[in-house]
Amino acid sequence: MTSEPPPALHDDAPRDDGAHDNPSLRGYLDELASRPIRDSRVDRARTRVLDTAERLTTWGPLGPIAESGWQVWRRDREIAGSVLAAALAYRIFIWLLPLALVLVAGLGFAGSSEVSSAVNDLGVSGFVAQSVSSTAQSGNWFGRIALIISGTIVFLYESYVLLRTLRAISAFSWRIPVRPMRNPVRQTLLFLGLSVLLLVALALTNKIAGYLFFPLGLVMALASLLVIPAYIVMVSTVLLPHRATSWTAFIPGAILVYATYALVHVLATLLVVPWVAHKQATYGVLGISAGLLFLMFVFGRVVELAFSLNAILEEQRRAARARRIGGRSIA
Repeated sequence: MTSEPPPALHDDAPRDDGAHDNPSLRGYLDELASRPIRDSRVDRARTRVLDTAERLTTWGPLGPIAESGWQVWRRDREIAGSVLAAALAYRIFIWLLPLALVLVAGLGFAGSSEVSSAVNDLGVSGFVAQSVSSTAQSGNWFGRIALIISGTIVFLYESYVLLRTLRAISAFSWRIPVRPMRNPVRQTLLFLGLSVLLLVALALTNKIAGYLFFPLGLVMALASLLVIPAYIVMVSTVLLPHRATSWTAFIPGAILVYATYALVHVLATLLVVPWVAHKQATYGVLGISAGLLFLMFVFGRVVELAFSLNAILEEQRRAARARRIGGRSIA
């Protein structure tokens, strides 16, 4: 008796090739248009909207784009994308806190402004950075050592949990069962190293934008932010479960994350962060945390949509390849 070969996809997760209800956008619009229409303003307006939507979604290059967007939206609803994004935002927030604690405890001999600036460059708000910095510097050297040890242990554990959260989101997006990691220690340390390098690169981006004059500083900052899509592609390829046959399958989602992060970064710098700082005395820590969690929720939402986009585009490429092979075999 011969043994069954392992599944030919990443992370040894079995294929789920069962039939899924996957109507196209054109089919959905046709189904809405076929419903009975009464002689009323609402129904006439619905007919005009459906006709316009059908023309726009089937016109030239917009057809494939609209179909892909429709499938991504359906996949997002199928896996409860909002819930997954909220979980990811919470995990990122909890992951940053022990990182900030270890950083300020290690830099405790520096001045308070230097420590707060270092933590703030990593993406933690100035209010939180100053609070953690004051707490870390209030003790003696023994207290700082205890903070570093306990904070490092918590940081390693939260890195493991954050990686598990990303793996679950990727598995849901690719319709793969969530499996345990083969080597949790090695994969967690690799994920931790890549994530810390990303944070350092983002901190350097803030420094570059601050030192150079406009618009050169902005251009150089956007160029340095290209580390984000590189990070997404590397983590997705090596550490997350997927069905992609090549690393290039993760480029569309990485570009989406990069473009959204650049936009959110500008909006957060110009609008959200000043508003949060202005409302600090009114809402206190709760208001600051709410602002940070909102930005992280937006980031988590985009990451989840990027995973779904990569999965949908890969499935479309496989379906087109199967049709071409089937057409050659018939010919």
